[in-house]
Amino acid sequence: MTFPWDERAPGLPGSEQRNDKPFRSGEIIDLTKRRLLIGIPHQDVCTVQWAMTLSLLLKPPSYGFALVRGVPIDVARDIIADVAREDKSITDLINIDSDVCPDQRDALIQLMSSQGRPFISGIYYSKAFAGRYPAAWLKDPVADHYNPIGPKQPGRFVDVDVVGMGFCRVDPEIYRKLEPPWHQWKHMKYDPATHKKFRGNSEDFEFCHYAATLGDEYKPVVDTQLTASHIGYFWALGDGSLDALGAKPPKGTDFSRRAEYPGTAKGEAE
Repeated sequence: MTFPWDERAPGLPGSEQRNDKPFRSGEIIDLTKRRLLIGIPHQDVCTVQWAMTLSLLLKPPSYGFALVRGVPIDVARDIIADVAREDKSITDLINIDSDVCPDQRDALIQLMSSQGRPFISGIYYSKAFAGRYPAAWLKDPVADHYNPIGPKQPGRFVDVDVVGMGFCRVDPEIYRKLEPPWHQWKHMKYDPATHKKFRGNSEDFEFCHYAATLGDEYKPVVDTQLTASHIGYFWALGDGSLDALGAKPPKGTDFSRRAEYPGTAKGEAE
């Protein structure tokens, strides 16, 4: 495996010069006064590539981990959020799921440097074998559903309504302003009135909705220059392409149609 990190990436930083115009242009971010909590919900299993990526990511002088396993994903995220809420010294919470590999070595630093918004995410693609799309959505103003954003955007930072929670920074103040539970998995719920199950939202959708009740400035924003791979049976790379055991499909070949892979018509991936 190769890491697509720029060799010019800075060393372990005490401060960083950023030029994010949508935020605070040219502001000096003093990371010596910041304390980062890296939240990792997992199943006690991860790939070697993911572990190597996490270990090599540049980190601020003060950081720690919140590892939660063996419980549903919404419960795990709430446990991590509660740690960030209760410890007032924590200034930044960054979630990295154990199947998401950031492509930039300074990804954590970049997320911490974007202080103009309290909820900011990198971009990664769904692991679905067919119909891959960025894990960031906008609500249709007419119909009651969400559409994923396109892979090409006019600017670096994109305002959205919902993001996947696998690679994002959340200001702990959001959790301090809202009452728990913050993340609730409502993908399939039982309606006691009709005795039927209905399809609801996953925990990332629910949290984005909940955070937005504080105001539009608490809606998520996507940094399209911070990309990550999404690990599944195939890897969904940061540019939306697939990688199977390091063997990428030839350029110009459309592998998005499920029919081109025999025996997978009934298969699904999250």
